[in-house]
Amino acid sequence: MTLKNLLKDVKERLLKDYEWREIEQLLKYIEEAEDHYDPSTNLDTAIFFISNVIFNEVKLPIMVQQNTISIGPHFETKKILRAIQQVEHYYVLALSRDEVRLVECLNDKPLLEIKNHDFPARNHIFQTHNIERYTMGHKNNYIKEFFKTVDYTLQKQLNQNPLPIVLAGVDRNIAFFKEIASKNDRFIGELLGGFITENGVDVLDIAKKAYPIVQKYIEEGHEDALNKLQTAESGSRLQVDLNAVYRSAIEGRLQTLFVEKDYYEAAEIEDHSVRIGSSVRESEYYVDDVVHVIIYHTLKYGGEVHFLPNDMIAKYGRLAATTRY
Repeated sequence: MTLKNLLKDVKERLLKDYEWREIEQLLKYIEEAEDHYDPSTNLDTAIFFISNVIFNEVKLPIMVQQNTISIGPHFETKKILRAIQQVEHYYVLALSRDEVRLVECLNDKPLLEIKNHDFPARNHIFQTHNIERYTMGHKNNYIKEFFKTVDYTLQKQLNQNPLPIVLAGVDRNIAFFKEIASKNDRFIGELLGGFITENGVDVLDIAKKAYPIVQKYIEEGHEDALNKLQTAESGSRLQVDLNAVYRSAIEGRLQTLFVEKDYYEAAEIEDHSVRIGSSVRESEYYVDDVVHVIIYHTLKYGGEVHFLPNDMIAKYGRLAATTRY
């Protein structure tokens, strides 16, 4: 019922501003949206991008903003970008001597299990049903050889989608994989246990168990963020004034943006100048959140965005940034 009401509302608003013939195809796509939507397979958020030439539904396992409509000359994606930046996106590499699984996760939910010609990887080098034929040294070498082939295919996956990795499995297999891995810099934690398919372990269980490990890693990163701020402050590369941060962002000079996770700021933006206060809502240059805009431009020019717990950077305000030069 909520989607039906939203679609009715958007049609009424469009017909107030446009002639029917101008948006004929757009209205047809809006009608299709209700039929296209399947709540039984829906994740936390369903987003419809619709124009006279585009109809696309995107489903995300994160909450962006409930029951909202955005009408304009371009698709509004800044809020989506902010929501995505606040979730932890990572892989879980579930290791065993017979099988290796690769699961892509967002927070405590699986996005998908990689299933292609590389994953799940099966061990055809070392057959466990012939285990009695092998000495311990031979068994270990065969497992390591298998893991070397997995590492090679993992690097191909990381070249396409470079994400941090939680290693899952028993102690020995994790140690073996870390020993032979060509790159260890993406390993952020370890999850002990057995996670092979034949044991009935599903991807939802893997993600729920891996997420606390990811959270611990992120918390440790918060301290590193504070150290970076202090270093930037001593080197005169720290900015905390909202206007200065905004201008540096749109000029592509921000290296890293640090912002409280719940910080939103309505503002007026005119001639590259930001003004905040209760009166800005009446301005023709009003934006509902200038922080969205700063985040967008920081990412656009290759900068990094770190969301921190509220009050963690209170010394500097609610946001701070380091510049490239």
